[in-house]
Amino acid sequence: MTFFQRGELKLLGLFYLAELLSCVLFFAPIFFLPYYLGLGFSLFQYGIIISTFLITSILFEIPTGVVADLHSRKLSVLIGWLIEGTACLLLFFLHNFYAILVTFAFFGVGSSFWSGAGEAWVVDLIKKRNKKLLNVYFFRERMFGHLGLVLSGILGAFIVKQYGLPIIWPLAALSFFLSFFILLFAEEYFIKRKRSNSNLRTAFKQTETSFTYSKNHKVLFYLFLAGIFVVFAGNFFSLISVVPLLKSYGLQDYALGYVFSFMGFLGIVSGFVGKKLHIEGNERKFIYFCLIICSSLSFMIFGVAGLISALIIVFGLEFFSQLLIPIQRIYFHKQIPSKLRATVGSVEGMILSLAGAIALPLAGLVVDNYGSKSSFVISGILLIPAIIFYLKIKE
Repeated sequence: MTFFQRGELKLLGLFYLAELLSCVLFFAPIFFLPYYLGLGFSLFQYGIIISTFLITSILFEIPTGVVADLHSRKLSVLIGWLIEGTACLLLFFLHNFYAILVTFAFFGVGSSFWSGAGEAWVVDLIKKRNKKLLNVYFFRERMFGHLGLVLSGILGAFIVKQYGLPIIWPLAALSFFLSFFILLFAEEYFIKRKRSNSNLRTAFKQTETSFTYSKNHKVLFYLFLAGIFVVFAGNFFSLISVVPLLKSYGLQDYALGYVFSFMGFLGIVSGFVGKKLHIEGNERKFIYFCLIICSSLSFMIFGVAGLISALIIVFGLEFFSQLLIPIQRIYFHKQIPSKLRATVGSVEGMILSLAGAIALPLAGLVVDNYGSKSSFVISGILLIPAIIFYLKIKE
């Protein structure tokens, strides 16, 4: 019995390779927070920096999603990788708060080019060549991403310990440029749609159609509402609260790499577990079951008295968060026709990025003023409405 299904590597191997290698070198997010704290920024300022990235992503989500739907998903993704790689190179040289804000805005533009388009590219290719691989892909893609994270955390801990935190930026740039080169040779199935004489009119029409479809589709509407609360909760349980919590119990900056390496391992395990537990048509129940557990774990943070118990809570939350993601993506893509896939994906990305842009500075303020444990509890509270919205979905 082989690990990969027949034809899977031929069709999807380059996508898996790009996911793996880019994750191995892109360990910058692990060290974002200690890096900017080292520059003298507050957690609120850190939240503003990341929110700038998210807001720029929002502003460009729809235009770049339209580019992907009308021209080429592959082209859109490749443009995004080049822009983000360039932004990472610039961040290596910058220490001024406002210059960093501008560069993260540029970073956000790059992100918007592949948000939505990346999934749409692969999903349409699979649906054309081998529909049986669709569910397999979402689990496998997460597995390779988390394998990359395991290696990334170990590599990041070693390199940061040897060369300091600034080294994260050139290696992050290399990860994007490698992804660009690998995916340059990946196959795309895409039928270029006819455009009207006015590109702007076409863009607005495509955007309006996607918004209307999402608003009137009862499942997608509730998915978006639940997603907003999940994103809010995820930002209150994120680096902005996890790093201060672990550091308060004596964890060194470089050791964050080992923590996130183990999180990557949990992500791999969650992929295998999720694939085994996944029952076609039962995705919604699986998702809100995971959300209930995450909410419960968040409330248990006040029982933490040392580094070990803090890590148990953090790892538990990470495991169940990762367990639901591929199931949620499968469920989401079941609701969307191919011709709107990238733009509806961009609508989703825009809405969730806006939620994240609002939530992250608020989480920073909470941690600055009330401590990281309070942020965990708020995260648990915010998951409750998400659970309710999933319960309200009628298939």
